[in-house]
This record gives sequence, structure tokens and C-alpha cells, in this order.
Amino acid sequence: MKRTLSGIASAAIVLGAISPMAFGATSTSGLTPAGQLPIVVNGQVLSNPYEMVGIDSGNKTGFFPIYYFSQALAKIGIQATWNGVTHTWALTDSNVNAANVQVAGGIGTGNTTVTVNGTVVKKFNTQVARDPAAGPKGPITTYLPIYYINNILKALNINGSFSGQAGAQHPDPNGREHLHGGALADPGLRADGRHGCG
Repeated sequence: MKRTLSGIASAAIVLGAISPMAFGATSTSGLTPAGQLPIVVNGQVLSNPYEMVGIDSGNKTGFFPIYYFSQALAKIGIQATWNGVTHTWALTDSNVNAANVQVAGGIGTGNTTVTVNGTVVKKFNTQVARDPAAGPKGPITTYLPIYYINNILKALNINGSFSGQAGAQHPDPNGREHLHGGALADPGLRADGRHGCG
């Protein structure tokens, strides 16, 4: 079964019904708000989280809250859980053979581990920041880098792309479920989720 994910949602989707407050303990943040983008599944707007912008591996990169993407993944049949103690984002999908999941760039390194059905598929750095939607005294939330999340979702046959100018509107020609994000993001964000040229 091929699923389509596009836009902001291709940044990360996995957790379930845990509140954003539960996602706090990761690394210190240099994130700044860039704007809001909707997460849409099968034409239904699930949420409108803030994109945050920060530095990852020397590149200016877009980040999105794990909580909201976890809700969207649940809508397309992928269970996701976040363990803030071990910094593990566990994805479970009975339709996926984890041994066949090959994420671009290999496993890598970082403060966060992503597993699919218990198998480590990627490591990268997450950051924490207050969710701007909750105000200046709102909860601390863990943010995932769009670039790596796009790669993970592609490896899971959830296809899509992110545009910081217009989001992505990729209808699935097979009528299967699809996920996409809307517009209003930072116009400097490239289609791969990183800022700048090249």
C-alpha cells in the first residue's frame, strides 16, 4: 500500500494522543518561529502547528512539533510513540518489513533514535522549544527536523514534498490516503526542508 504525505506533515508524524507537554526533554533550542502550516490528512485539517527554524548540521532547517505529526501518522495507520527519557521515536506499522527500510544517508548520529517496528532506522538531533501557539508560558515541546523526517517517510513509501512557499498538494492518483501541508511557511525553505540555496 502506497501512502502519500506532503508538505509540512512530511516532516514527522507519529505519536498518538499524548499532549505536547509530554515531549520536552531533548537538546537546548535555538529555534525561532517561522509561521504556521496546516497538517491535512485526506482533505481534513488536523492541526495548524508552527514551523520553527534552527540550525542542524550547520544548515538552517525547518522543524515541526512531534506531537502534531504523530497524530497525522495515526490517521494513516502508523502508530508512533515518543519516549522523552531515551529520546526514541518508535514507529509501528504491521504493513512494513523493517529490514527493508533504507533511509537516505544511513542511520547517522544524533540525540534522537527513530525505530520502525523496533529496528533502528535513523538518528538525528531534535530540539525543544515552547510551542508559540500556547503562548510565552506554554509547554516545552520536542521538534523534529523536516529534512530527516522526509527521508524516513519516503523510506516508508509515504511520498510527498515540502515547499515553504506553498506547501504541497499532492493528490494520490490511486485514491489512497494522503497527507499534506499547506502554505504560509518561510519562503526561504527549500523543498528538502532546509533553508538557503543548493
